[in-house]
Amino acid sequence: MLFASTGIGRKLFLTFMVMIALMAFGSVVGVLGFSYVEKTERTVIDSAIPAVIEARYISDLSTKIVSTSQLLSQVDSEKERKTYGKELFASIESLYDRLKGLGVYPFDKALLTRLDHQVQDIVDNLATMGNNVGEKVVLHRLIQEKSKKLTKAALQLEELSRSQVLNSNTITIANVVKIYDLVDNGDKDSVYRALDTLVEIDLDLAERLHELRLLTFKVVNTLDDARNSNDIAKVEKLRQDFTRDMTIITRRVQAVEDPSRTQQMLTLANNLTKSERLFSELIQLVNINKKLKALSDENIHKFQELNLTIAQLLDQANDVTQQAVADVNFVLKVVQQLLISITLLGLCLVIYIMWRYVYARVIMRLNQYEQAITDVANGQLDIELDTSGDDELAQMGRSILVARDTAQELQDYKDSLELQIAQRTQELKSSNERLNVEIINHDKARDLAEQANRAKSAFLATMSHEIRTPLNGVLGTGELLRGSGLTAQQKQYVDIINRSGENLLDLLNDILDYSKIEAGHLSIRTVNFNVHSMITDVHHLFSSRAQQKGITLSFDVPADIPAWWLGDCTRIRQVLNNFVGNAVKFTHTGSVTIQLHSILDSTLLFEVVDTGVGIAEHEINSLFEAFTQAEEGQKVYGGTGLGLAISQRLIEAMGGEIGVDSKEGLGSTFWFSLDLEEGHSITTSNDEGIESTVAPAHLLLVEDNPVNQVVAVGFLERLGHKVTAVDTGSLAEKAVKETQFDMLLLDINLPDTDGVSLQKRLRDIEKSKENTEGNTPILAVSAHVFNEDVESYLAAGFDGFLAKPLVENQLIKMLNRFLSDAHQVSELSKISESEKMIQMNNGVEEETIVMILDEKVLQSDLAVLGEERMLKIINLFKQSSKENVLQLKEAIDSSDAHQVNQLAHKLKGSAGSLGLMQLHALCHAYEQYGKNNDISQCENDEISQIYGAAILAINKFLLNKQLDSETLY
Repeated sequence: MLFASTGIGRKLFLTFMVMIALMAFGSVVGVLGFSYVEKTERTVIDSAIPAVIEARYISDLSTKIVSTSQLLSQVDSEKERKTYGKELFASIESLYDRLKGLGVYPFDKALLTRLDHQVQDIVDNLATMGNNVGEKVVLHRLIQEKSKKLTKAALQLEELSRSQVLNSNTITIANVVKIYDLVDNGDKDSVYRALDTLVEIDLDLAERLHELRLLTFKVVNTLDDARNSNDIAKVEKLRQDFTRDMTIITRRVQAVEDPSRTQQMLTLANNLTKSERLFSELIQLVNINKKLKALSDENIHKFQELNLTIAQLLDQANDVTQQAVADVNFVLKVVQQLLISITLLGLCLVIYIMWRYVYARVIMRLNQYEQAITDVANGQLDIELDTSGDDELAQMGRSILVARDTAQELQDYKDSLELQIAQRTQELKSSNERLNVEIINHDKARDLAEQANRAKSAFLATMSHEIRTPLNGVLGTGELLRGSGLTAQQKQYVDIINRSGENLLDLLNDILDYSKIEAGHLSIRTVNFNVHSMITDVHHLFSSRAQQKGITLSFDVPADIPAWWLGDCTRIRQVLNNFVGNAVKFTHTGSVTIQLHSILDSTLLFEVVDTGVGIAEHEINSLFEAFTQAEEGQKVYGGTGLGLAISQRLIEAMGGEIGVDSKEGLGSTFWFSLDLEEGHSITTSNDEGIESTVAPAHLLLVEDNPVNQVVAVGFLERLGHKVTAVDTGSLAEKAVKETQFDMLLLDINLPDTDGVSLQKRLRDIEKSKENTEGNTPILAVSAHVFNEDVESYLAAGFDGFLAKPLVENQLIKMLNRFLSDAHQVSELSKISESEKMIQMNNGVEEETIVMILDEKVLQSDLAVLGEERMLKIINLFKQSSKENVLQLKEAIDSSDAHQVNQLAHKLKGSAGSLGLMQLHALCHAYEQYGKNNDISQCENDEISQIYGAAILAINKFLLNKQLDSETLY
């Protein structure tokens, strides 16, 4: 962009460039100044301060060396000499290293050279001291050994002298006694001779022996004094005393009369005399100590000189630091003054520009032009402006005048437009009326579409029921035929019937699954499952089919992948079954392999690899669409085309990914991956080959379809039960009134009523009957298998649910569950009153023990309904039972027997359906008490205690199953 030579923009641009130049100059000055400061500071930090620290460390190290050298000069043992020697050597080595490090700092070279020489002199002195200390240690050890030997010999000599003194005293006493005898006899000459002998011989010998003993003591003391003396003259004197005393001892020993003692004592005395060299060694030790003292003093003097040199180094480093600080202060002062000057100059320039150009030539004229523009905008077109000059604002003023003229023309044009707008408004009004009609028609079409969607759902539900009903007859009759003693060919025909029925059931399930997915009713149930066992089961399921086709079916599960995971095992198995079934179906030669991989420890990748016909590239993108198949499948195998679409929706609902890799003619790899959490091991029950464990019972079957009735009766009679079958609700009511049944099986769809209403009427009939013990279990039998339908049946009061077509194992499980519970309850009701009474034994209550919770009941419900729905049922029981218990306690307090009977009956049914046997038995007893109008034995504390134990048992069971404990409360 170019500015006019006379324009305001050019002037402002040049002015601001000058300001920018001043700011840049100030920035450069500041950067240079602070860079110098930073450099100086870095020099101080990197050189001066470390140099001072090093010098101080060397000074401390020299002090440590002096202290260690003094300790070394005083040692007497080799161990101490080595310890202090190593310490001294390490300190000297560290001193050398520190001295080498001083060379990198800016110290005076002459001072460093002198410091090296001083350290070398100290090291030489310390080496001489080390040699002398070594000689001292050796000499000291030798002196100690000799001293011990001489002391021991002197003590032995003293012991012998003492024994001789004792002998001499004994002889003297004996001679004195003899003299007394001579005196008594009056023989004076003999007395005088005996006295002369006593004085000249005995007493003289005793005196010499006493002197010998004293001298031996003196020798011992002389040896001790010499060993502890540091004076050479004193040691010489002690040696002379030792020599003189040993000479006397040798003479005195010869006066001993016992030859053996004399020889022994002479040997000891000679040994002591020969050890006179000890005193020479002591003198040598004293001389060494003096040398060490002199060397130590000299070292102290040299270290003082060393510390003086180090102090000079420290002073030099401090001078360098102080000079650096002075330089920094000077530079900072100069930079500060320059920056202040630049700032003041820039401020003056800004004030001048703001007044001279911005305010006088821009703002004032802009205000004038703004007022003119406002007047034009308000329709006041009679304005005049001063547009003299060639700058931008003059051009703007002329433009405003042009705009004024243009506005005048627009005003004229506006008037003509208003007439046209009025005409167009009338036309738009007519268009809006037509649009409203279209919107109403669109709403009607949407309602029709929603009705069609609801009709489709109703159609699917009806078709499910209508197809499952004859299918129940097909599969049930086939199962009955299998156990009727058929030939091998007949069994093969029955197997064909069963497989065809199961295939039809799979197709029906695919359609129902897809309809549930479209309706948004798909639910994912997270449980602990064993992925290894699941893959093994899938392999077993399709292995016979693969063998029939002559292909190999295998699986590859690495051993390091954990077995237990948290996920919807049923949905995962459904997808894997679909993949493996398709692979076996479209593979004619080669193999099919199920592979499992672990990615990042939390993602499982399932792959099904086959060597089949493969898929064309243009068909892969549409392969997972509903009602879509590859061309090969359409030609040869047919099918609904829903399997892969359902699999994709299931995997996406579980938060995973699904895909396929394939080349036509080479095979395919179908895969899906899921992010799962690692689970924990649980014990699972095996329903295969389950057997009936209940006694024969009398059952009522209400089924309007003759085929299904025959199948159900066949199953039940084969299990040993008596069955009464009716096909309408009215006949069922009549049968219940006339006969007591152990269990009722009600079809939901009947010609004259529905199963839910019939169940309620049958309950009322049962209550009205006399001598009725407890509630008879009632099971719902229906082809409506949506989870919402099952939940509604159980909420309506049914004790359990059986899906059509009937599966014998599931039927046996239900019979085992409810008939065994009924049998147990029946036996509880037969307990005599004396057995129910509480026995008091030493103040301790003893009661008939009844199981608090039968976990088999909850296990069975979990297997059918899943954890999520069981949680809903249990939470509903907690809410309703809590209120029921409170009402029951109030009825007991108010002695309302009828209310106690009704509330106990209601709570008994809920407790029995959840397997709370102790609570069920207590409610049964309270129900009988209320029925007999005698509730004196009903106690609030008892019902509170047993109800609390029941709630704790349910919570413990759910905790063991690792259900979310927060949802329980």
